[in-house]
Amino acid sequence: MGKRWSPGLFCFALLIAFDSAFAAQTEPITEKDKSRIRRSSASRPARAYPWKTNIVTTVFWIGEQPGGNNLVPNRTSAWDKQWAKSYGGFEDPNLAHRRGYVPIKFMPQQNPFYYALPYNDKAHTGHRTEAPRVVPWFQEAYRGSAVSTCKDRWVAIRITGITRTKGKFMGQELSTHKRATDVFVKCDGRWQCVLTHLTRFIKK
Repeated sequence: MGKRWSPGLFCFALLIAFDSAFAAQTEPITEKDKSRIRRSSASRPARAYPWKTNIVTTVFWIGEQPGGNNLVPNRTSAWDKQWAKSYGGFEDPNLAHRRGYVPIKFMPQQNPFYYALPYNDKAHTGHRTEAPRVVPWFQEAYRGSAVSTCKDRWVAIRITGITRTKGKFMGQELSTHKRATDVFVKCDGRWQCVLTHLTRFIKK
């Protein structure tokens, strides 16, 4: 996936987050709460969830140190205290050290495409008390108190940015700007772009 877009409108199908500080403010699910939690049948049809739009988020790099306006170290996540190690190393943002979203120096052991959103279903122990109510797929995804129902639950991501095309058409120089909307889905553990829609516009 080439980074040919500038962050603009991000539309996410599902909710995901890395805010471990949130967990410190919550209480775990009690034994009484557990009685309400059940796993769904494997034959249950998948549900379609509405797109979440106009979400403000941040591009960040796994393993980066805090500095400047970034006060948060990204060595850990809400689900993995050794996140950078589990990922395989420092995800250097220097374009000379990358091929798109993938670092050159090592093969990522986890998904290299992340955006942070402000919710984590985990508490210090168990899940946040409201998680069964606010996470639509909580019951069908529940695998015990130690396992997040949000981690790796992205189904699709739509990214709209601006791209520029230059070249020649019928001997004439051509330069045009377009809004590009890419749709990514996770297939066999990898994010793949399955659709790109280009809309031409006049850049002022």
